[in-house]
Amino acid sequence: MMAKLCMRRLSVLIFCCVLVSGCSTVNLTRLNMNVPVFKLPLPIPLIGRGEGDFGHMTWSKAFQSMHDKIAQEYPYGALKGVDWDGLRASTLARVKAAQQERDASAYYIAIRSYLAAFQDAQVGILVDEDVHKQYVGGGYGFHAIETEDGRVFAYAVKPRGPAARAGMQVGAEILFWNDKPVGEALGQVETLWAHSVPTTAEAKRMTQAHWLTRDYVDAVVAVSFKNPGDGALRKQQIKAERDEAGLDVPVLHAGEVNDDLPFERSMVGDMAHIKVNFVAPSISTPFPIREFDRCMEFVLENEAQGVVLDLRGNPGGVQALACSLSGYFLDEEFLFSDTAYVGDGGDLLIDGEERLRSEDQNPHWSGPLVVLVDHRTAGAAEGLARVLQEHHGAKVVGNSRSQGAFGVTGGGITLPGGYTVYYPIGAYVDEAGTLLVAGDGAERGGVVPDVRIPWTVETFYLQLVEGEDLVLERAVEVLAAWEADA
Repeated sequence: MMAKLCMRRLSVLIFCCVLVSGCSTVNLTRLNMNVPVFKLPLPIPLIGRGEGDFGHMTWSKAFQSMHDKIAQEYPYGALKGVDWDGLRASTLARVKAAQQERDASAYYIAIRSYLAAFQDAQVGILVDEDVHKQYVGGGYGFHAIETEDGRVFAYAVKPRGPAARAGMQVGAEILFWNDKPVGEALGQVETLWAHSVPTTAEAKRMTQAHWLTRDYVDAVVAVSFKNPGDGALRKQQIKAERDEAGLDVPVLHAGEVNDDLPFERSMVGDMAHIKVNFVAPSISTPFPIREFDRCMEFVLENEAQGVVLDLRGNPGGVQALACSLSGYFLDEEFLFSDTAYVGDGGDLLIDGEERLRSEDQNPHWSGPLVVLVDHRTAGAAEGLARVLQEHHGAKVVGNSRSQGAFGVTGGGITLPGGYTVYYPIGAYVDEAGTLLVAGDGAERGGVVPDVRIPWTVETFYLQLVEGEDLVLERAVEVLAAWEADA
């Protein structure tokens, strides 16, 4: 009860923030909370641990100040093997060259490249739309996916777009890209322009396939492909056309996520399906814990034989709320997470005041539970999936592991030109201080599915072309087998 009361009081504070800001997230650092914000035209002020306004400096001095601040606060430098000195030196040379030429685009790209080197989806810079339009504002009119065996297919083709006019059909297999084997070309694609830099190897490959089909307007590529059911190899010159809307299409977009309702519920046969779109309040749901009460009452009223907790596409949110949600499924109290910050000596030190422990919640569910994740499941949603997998015995099902972005957000720096840089300032750890979930320098991390539906020719076609939800179908099968074995 105390946990619910605490969450309800904190929800009032968050709701006030939502009203004045609007869903991305801004972190209330010492409360260990990410507050949702709904696409403002101005940069969102980020709350860091110290001053980070370097906008009045020259480009080179601002970069050096930014580097020193991030190197002092970023908690995953050792885990990711960041070469601080080498990264500083190579980027400083690029920034100085841009400053000498007064090339604002080159300056922005240098900073963006520096941040991308961290391989951390929680490290980045707010998008300069003009630069992005200049370099990747064009599209070839299709989206691509790589299957497990290294083959590349078009899973969406824009009607009357460049690829369609060249004769490409949905399901076409791409074999060569500018006369290179497409797998080789894909491996050379920069993930620099991604809104969230991929943290894991799986997400990186998906991101490369996504950005393979983006380029500057009027760029030309020679694509060799075979349409489904047609053995003929076609080689066509395709010119990129302006497609600014395509810049906002998520990597491997495989289903809508409601950015207003945190929870949605339905029955799939005799199994309950609870979709958690984000772990935070919204304007329509200022008290999410109450709404989750209703979700659990729905489960019991319908006499569900199992529960699917769907976290696919969930960008995370409030860690304390994720902790409270775990209490609906755990029979005992568990440590959800400790929080650690970089100390003066460079080691991570646990802040005991920010410890989160799950507490029993009602209505309670101790029965069969499956959790769904994908490459977009991030932050607090990953923390929830991890705890349920480890302490409830829940089975995690998905096409891929989760994002591996699980730091305490809140680092904010302002650079000349009004650019805002963000990064995590703390790490979530267990009682022994072991880092949880976050991706490492070898592109490993995230919550790994117990049951994985691999991307094959069949699954990509059924999921992305026919629109079947194979992951949810498999989850229901897992629950049914669980029930049969009970």
